[in-house]
Amino acid sequence: MAIFSKRKNQFKIELTNSDQATAHGGQILIDNLCHEFGLYKKIAQNPLLDPRTRKTIGFKPETIIAQFIHNFTSGGTSLCDAGRLSQDTVLMGLLGMEKGADESTLGEWLRAQTKESIIALHELNRDLVRWALNNAAPGRILHAGQLEVFFDDTEIEVFGKKFEGARIN
Repeated sequence: MAIFSKRKNQFKIELTNSDQATAHGGQILIDNLCHEFGLYKKIAQNPLLDPRTRKTIGFKPETIIAQFIHNFTSGGTSLCDAGRLSQDTVLMGLLGMEKGADESTLGEWLRAQTKESIIALHELNRDLVRWALNNAAPGRILHAGQLEVFFDDTEIEVFGKKFEGARIN
């Protein structure tokens, strides 16, 4: 089995008005943002995020994490959705990925994570958010001079005799 890695795409993109569109075209911007921050290099340099015993085959952690990022930022919510992205060969090419992982491979990677690797992912996330806040124009993130943070949550509707431990909003 070959080793699959994440590299920068080799396309020069020009954003213009067009009558053609792709469902995942905006993912190129997300990918470039990740490259600008150096996310994929930081992931590759952290051995905690690579649970593979044989490092010469399979998907590198930056490829797996990139697939999760692009899944979440395109509206995906499950391993099935993330695995389905690997079938979009045009998207994979635009993202500089020869191939994406299927849902079972993504699940294996998730199950192989440890407390230490989760902490490392949290630190990367904090660094990314800090970098984005420091590099964004103040008018893009401040409302009336204040940093405004909005959180959304999922409401669970449960019917029947029990609410299965869920609180009513």
